[in-house]
Amino acid sequence: MKTSRIRTASFALLVIVAGTGTAAYVWRGSPPLTLSAAFEGAPAPQTTPDGSADTQSRHGHDRTGGHQGAGGSQGGPVAVTTAIARAGVLPLDIPATGFAVADQTTMLTAAVQGIVTAIHATDGQTVKAGDLIATLDDRTARAAVAKDDAMILRDGATLAEAETALRRAQDLLATNAGSQQTVDQAKAARDTAAATVEADKATRAADAVLLEHTEIRAPFDGRLGEIEVSLGANLAFGAPVARLVKFDPVYVDVHLEQALLPRLRAALAKGPVAVTTVPDEKSETPVEGTLSFFDNSVDPASATILVKARFDNPDGRLWPGQAVNLIVHVKTDEERIIVPTVAVSPGQQGSVAYVVRDGKASLANVTVDRVAGDLTAVSVGLAAGDHVVVEGQAQLFDGRAVKETPAAPASGSTAAEQTP
Repeated sequence: MKTSRIRTASFALLVIVAGTGTAAYVWRGSPPLTLSAAFEGAPAPQTTPDGSADTQSRHGHDRTGGHQGAGGSQGGPVAVTTAIARAGVLPLDIPATGFAVADQTTMLTAAVQGIVTAIHATDGQTVKAGDLIATLDDRTARAAVAKDDAMILRDGATLAEAETALRRAQDLLATNAGSQQTVDQAKAARDTAAATVEADKATRAADAVLLEHTEIRAPFDGRLGEIEVSLGANLAFGAPVARLVKFDPVYVDVHLEQALLPRLRAALAKGPVAVTTVPDEKSETPVEGTLSFFDNSVDPASATILVKARFDNPDGRLWPGQAVNLIVHVKTDEERIIVPTVAVSPGQQGSVAYVVRDGKASLANVTVDRVAGDLTAVSVGLAAGDHVVVEGQAQLFDGRAVKETPAAPASGSTAAEQTP
């Protein structure tokens, strides 16, 4: 029994050893099954007629490090689209976001104490300068003015009497029938009466102002906010009535980087700097304005400078307090190499662009000066006449053979042209 068990174990060991040897032989003569083939359902690589494994991968990459080109042959040219880089001047378009600010804004208040007897405007009404907004009880003020008028009449009569007495005293003195003392007294009485009349007039002027303040009027053209009073309300001095805002023209306050200040100053010295809004809806047209002001100091906390743009706003498209996206169009004389924006891509050490030279793609490190929509100004890395790749960059590497096709000319663009 023991001998039988030993024989069985020996036989099993022999089978395992034989199987291992066979597997080793098969492995040496066949290419391995790759993970990609196993997971993607692709067939295992085939051997060549001489029995060696095929090193060409199914994705076009040579296992030894080479690349297969379009069409399946190693190093075949890749179809790309190119445009010609041109030297030129690209306007400096500065995008910014700011807030609309009314040209004028004020809170209409009661300038005198009084009871509201009439309201002549409604919430949100557009008014002109001088329009009546509300009226306070003016009876006391009118009575004061009437009293002042009476005082002026009374004291005016006294003044006339004093002037007559002065002339009589002077006539008597001229005929030696009167004394100098009488003349002096008559002159003093005349001057006192005249001063009293002037005081009466000043009092009336002050009371007339108080009477005028019982009418609350718009100081300028604009739009009212909510009317904050009601009929019968007893308003104290300074009580708010309604806010009045003038927003034609309207201003947009933005903060720009301090590095832009020299260019802004140079542009303003040559003339108006254009500014356009960026509408929220595609159906809307931009509002055009001009740069009207930049602050006299830089904010050290943010390293920015306050800039104001002025817009005519007759239809109220820009509302005070509204966030506004805009572009400041700064004219500049700086000549740069201009290419389509799609030709420049981010790289590991900055921006890069592919340039076609002698039928091959050459990777160029470039320094972007500024971007204006579909065009980019490059200060370092490209030269006028370079053929830059604008389509097909994803298949390229430095030195890759290419077949270039000219790009269709950009609408309205003359800086970067198509390849001839």
